[in-house]
Amino acid sequence: MTACVNRKHTKKVAAVVTASLVGALSLGAAPVAAMADTGIDLQATDNQDFAKGTIEWRSGEPGDEFAYTGYYTGLVPKTITTVSGQEYDLELAQPDAGQPSDHAYFAYAKLDASGNDLGFDYRDADGNIKDVKGYWVTDRGSATRPTDPGTYAVVIYYTGDNEGTSVAQYYSTIAESFTIANPDFSDALIYDGDDQTDTEFSYTGADDSAQVQDWIDRINVSVNGEKLVKGTDYILEIWEKGGAGALATNTPLETGTTYIVKVIGQNRFAGEKAEKEFTFGKLDLSDAVVEGNIVLVGAGQPDKDLAVADAIKSINGIDWADLSNEAQTHLKLEFVSDPDGNQTFNGTEGTYTYKVTGSGDYLTGTATVKVVYASDLATVDMTPCTTEWRVDAAGDRYALVDLSRNTVHFDLSKIAFDDAAGNDLDLDEDEYTVTVVKQDGSAATAADLKVPGTYYVKVDVWTKNSDGTYTAGSQVEKVVVSYDHINRLNDIFFAYDGQNYNFRASDVYNGKNFAEDMAIKVIADSGATLVEGTDYTVTFEKVNDDDSRTAVEQIVDAGEYVITVKGITFDNGNGTEFYFDVDKATPDILVNWDLVTNEDLNTGYYSYTGEAITPTFTFLGVDGQPLELTADDYTVEYVDFVSEDKKTESEEVDEVKAAGRYTAKIKLADTVANYAYDATARFHPSDETDRVYIFVSTAGVFADVPMTGQWYSQVVYDAVKLDYMNGYAGTKLFGPNDSITRGQVACVLYNMSGASIDESNSAAYNELFGWNTGFSDVDGKAYYAKAIYWAKSTGVVNGYGDGTFAPDAQITREEFAAMLSNYAENMGDDIEGAEADLSAFGDASQVSDWATEAIEWAVANEVMGNGGFLAPTANITRAEAAAMAVNYQPEKPSTIIQ
Repeated sequence: MTACVNRKHTKKVAAVVTASLVGALSLGAAPVAAMADTGIDLQATDNQDFAKGTIEWRSGEPGDEFAYTGYYTGLVPKTITTVSGQEYDLELAQPDAGQPSDHAYFAYAKLDASGNDLGFDYRDADGNIKDVKGYWVTDRGSATRPTDPGTYAVVIYYTGDNEGTSVAQYYSTIAESFTIANPDFSDALIYDGDDQTDTEFSYTGADDSAQVQDWIDRINVSVNGEKLVKGTDYILEIWEKGGAGALATNTPLETGTTYIVKVIGQNRFAGEKAEKEFTFGKLDLSDAVVEGNIVLVGAGQPDKDLAVADAIKSINGIDWADLSNEAQTHLKLEFVSDPDGNQTFNGTEGTYTYKVTGSGDYLTGTATVKVVYASDLATVDMTPCTTEWRVDAAGDRYALVDLSRNTVHFDLSKIAFDDAAGNDLDLDEDEYTVTVVKQDGSAATAADLKVPGTYYVKVDVWTKNSDGTYTAGSQVEKVVVSYDHINRLNDIFFAYDGQNYNFRASDVYNGKNFAEDMAIKVIADSGATLVEGTDYTVTFEKVNDDDSRTAVEQIVDAGEYVITVKGITFDNGNGTEFYFDVDKATPDILVNWDLVTNEDLNTGYYSYTGEAITPTFTFLGVDGQPLELTADDYTVEYVDFVSEDKKTESEEVDEVKAAGRYTAKIKLADTVANYAYDATARFHPSDETDRVYIFVSTAGVFADVPMTGQWYSQVVYDAVKLDYMNGYAGTKLFGPNDSITRGQVACVLYNMSGASIDESNSAAYNELFGWNTGFSDVDGKAYYAKAIYWAKSTGVVNGYGDGTFAPDAQITREEFAAMLSNYAENMGDDIEGAEADLSAFGDASQVSDWATEAIEWAVANEVMGNGGFLAPTANITRAEAAAMAVNYQPEKPSTIIQ
């Protein structure tokens, strides 16, 4: 047997079906869902795929022993993955009408050899396969989780439609077993009477209140807030600490002595024992409610000789006659003052003050006693204030206000008064006073009588008669207020997103605080809704990998959380727990293409290089922002290669190299917070939209120029297709936003012209110096020398007055417009006749005088200014040069300028 646990595990345990259950469980009805305690006829069918599936456990492991908590506990399955790879979330069994087909469920059976054969097999703690005999665990006919001690089997089954019939089909696994141990009485709470907050045991002054039997009768026991039944669930013995045996029931307890209460389990708790220590205390008059008597005129007088028996009516609600001889003989009375504050008796009707002192083995402390001297006596009756009056073990009456069963509090407005003749006495509120004190003697108010605890209510009557004399009366009642019947299973509710859950809810990580959509309610049978912070607390804890817990203020990150409701005004032991799972989200996966062909669909290519390619990925979180992942945070397998020419198909590969399509199977590491993705899993969505494809293309593309989505995408690729421009040598880059030089522009214009100059046939070229461009600063053997020679000789470009060209200098937009207009004029276009209104452009004033004609031509022919601006003096980019070149000449010319 394993140690007691209450924890979550994620260990996967294979469920194996023995030869006795080869095939499926095909059931004529749905007895598991209906929870009938009858057997099930088994029919052989192909059940192996489900029966041999792998179960992931949400809580515990098969064979575990769980500690008794008084609320839901035990082995809880999470998912089952069939042999073929189909994964099912496991749901607690539902009634037939609400149990959809093609779902997998679980239900609990309490094992009992004398019970019914439920038609399943289970594996015991030693691995033996046995028949499931016992009873389904239900609550009002519906499946529920176990709470009581015992051994249980958790039955996992699948229900589906039996094709061609109206009869459902059932498959099941071998049920796994676990045990809920008897409660550990070491955590038991012993308390006095009905008030679970009263855990101090002192002499009360009542007759026999020091005797063992009196305390055996008074002491009650609860475990995890559940009040156990004395005589049925346990019996009590009282021992002196260090004693050799239980004390006889008529043995008097001695104050200041430490005793041991032995709690001995009976019936369902048989074998459980606990020892609880307490020290028996004296009755402290300083904390007591001492009620003074009414002394009637003519029947005596409240002077220094007043007997203590005539002065004291009750102590803590125990009448003088019920006080023990020990208490009565150890009280000393001392006169203090008359109604006017004098230290002598003068016969005036009113309240006389005395001091009473306790002594001896069982009494201590002092108290003030108010003795009233009056002509007539009024009787105070608080019986109508509440409906439930009880008598404690000593025979003393008290009021019990159980807030969990009704909303009727101790209603002070219903106090009744009678005169000496028994007639109703109608008193105004100023003719009597009500005093409320707590059990410890501290002051309280009438409002406190709605809060659990033990109180004493004292009513004093003082009213003037018509003849000038007075009527007086007094009464003290003990009032116990409690939520005595708050049931942790039926009265404490947990809701998430507007839906109630018995014990667990879940959602997928979204970066928000799920606690904001949670609600806890504690509703008593009376219908009263308790208040968080006043009646109970709610705390959140995150379960760590080692099953420890960390307190949190919010529920955001993926993981398992425990929501604990702990009573303040009621006792539910260590608290009632609910569970919330934040499942990891699935990230969007973007491939970091060399070339993006469609940004919205994340399609594109890697350019074929002849070498192995290492694709990279961007993982987007729920907020659409990239996750900060390293190469160690995920793995990739490449499978199902299809070549670009489609001559090969579904070929397994070890690397991405050849042109074609690859399927990338990506798996995020378990250590990645809040996100999960595993395309390598046996069962993974086959939807095309869930697959990640890698394309390698031999097409001429640039990594920095997407096929679509940028204003320059089309013109750059048109310029390249027309052979006007190309990318940087040895790379897959075009540099669309890079500046372009005067020498490079000469090359662009030369390429546009279609000209072809042969060095061997030109007098302007020699082997030693290259091309003679006519410019002193142009190296005749530079890559742009031929184009500059051609451009100058055709009048397309002009140098500077000092005979230089500045081939490596950047060129402005108006300079390029001028060169392009020269080119157009050579092509036969009318440059001077072109007219355009430049005033429509906000930056027209920046156009240089010498460039005005060229700019007007460019604008008129929609070569320039299409974006609403001219920016004439700005350096032109390679993309802008491509655009102007293609805008002017979208096709290769039929006339070649040589």
